[in-house]
Amino acid sequence: MRTKSRAPEEKPATDIDEVKRRSIRQNRELAKYSSAQFLKIQSLHLEISKLLSNNLQLRERVLGLENQLQDTRRQASNATIGRVKAHDQESETNNLELQERVPGLENELQGARRHASNAAIKADLRSKLAELSGMVEELEDDGTADIDFEREVVDINPPHHRERYLELPARRLQPCPRSILHGATE
Repeated sequence: MRTKSRAPEEKPATDIDEVKRRSIRQNRELAKYSSAQFLKIQSLHLEISKLLSNNLQLRERVLGLENQLQDTRRQASNATIGRVKAHDQESETNNLELQERVPGLENELQGARRHASNAAIKADLRSKLAELSGMVEELEDDGTADIDFEREVVDINPPHHRERYLELPARRLQPCPRSILHGATE
């Protein structure tokens, strides 16, 4: 069986000068190590300061951009509100104009309807007049006309339309005797 080997034991220092040299050397090594660590810590503190400074600058920039965005939104909102108000005023003005024009348009429409109905009446009267004139001519040609038709000029238009048409007077026609009607067939 093997046994664990033991680390060699240090020889007891016999010389005090050697102990002093060893402790001085260890102190120098520790001083170098601690100064290197101190320099690292100082550089890290410097880097932290720079990062904090950059962070503050970025925060200021973010706040400035947020303020600028809010200002832009506010301006856009105000511009939109202004356009909406202008559109509302324009619509209101147009509504008022239309309300003012509606009575005039109604009058024009009624006048146009009257004119159209007058034109229809005139056309109807012309066709009836032509039909009656044709009947009178037939009766005169047949020689059976025993009624004397007088033609009169009648004003059928409103005063602003001064056209005159011939119209037959309203007279009752005598019924045709049955002998004439039945005699033609017998």
